[in-house]
Amino acid sequence: MQALVYWLSDSMKTTLYMIRHGQSRANLEGCFLGQGDWDLTELGHAQAECAASYLKGLRCDAIYASDLCRAFHTAQHTADAVGLPVVAERDLREIDAGDWEFMPFEEIDAVYPTAYKRWRENIDRAQCVNGESVMHLQERVVAMLRRIARQHAGQTVLLFSHATPIRVAAAHCLGKAVKDVPWATNASATKFEYEDGELTLADYSYDAYMGELVTNLPANV
Repeated sequence: MQALVYWLSDSMKTTLYMIRHGQSRANLEGCFLGQGDWDLTELGHAQAECAASYLKGLRCDAIYASDLCRAFHTAQHTADAVGLPVVAERDLREIDAGDWEFMPFEEIDAVYPTAYKRWRENIDRAQCVNGESVMHLQERVVAMLRRIARQHAGQTVLLFSHATPIRVAAAHCLGKAVKDVPWATNASATKFEYEDGELTLADYSYDAYMGELVTNLPANV
């Protein structure tokens, strides 16, 4: 009976939006922030409010967010607008940055030149020193998206996350190397669809609703 339930769930289209958090303090200061818990800037909250204004116009059945405050607080703007709670989901977290946590990008390049060169030039094979590999991150994020899609068959779900999880999920759906997918902008929305067991990418890093508030990671990330 359980197998039948899952088969029926797979046959219904589920829409998933992954929204990157607004500008964080680390974004502003040019630091690598993985699972460290720095919050949004004033601009980040303004970006989150722009996202909320856009997202409240969509159907929304559930809201999940990384439990890191920059993503969770971005989600709260939308949750307040649509009247739904935010469910914390650890698998939406950014990559575990290991020894790179809180370090300025220029300092990482100076102290860990070989590992950081791989991150910038061949991120698919990269691993944060004493942290998580990009391959492992992709596995956990894709598995999480499939799990949530099955739990919300036929519904529309908002998932507030981070730059690297969104990038690796998009690369998986496109069948591309991660290095060939650009970073998503702050508070942008990336749309996935799940049907018949297939996870596909419908739109990437949509941010037209941001106007002049669009920000992204610097070129040396």
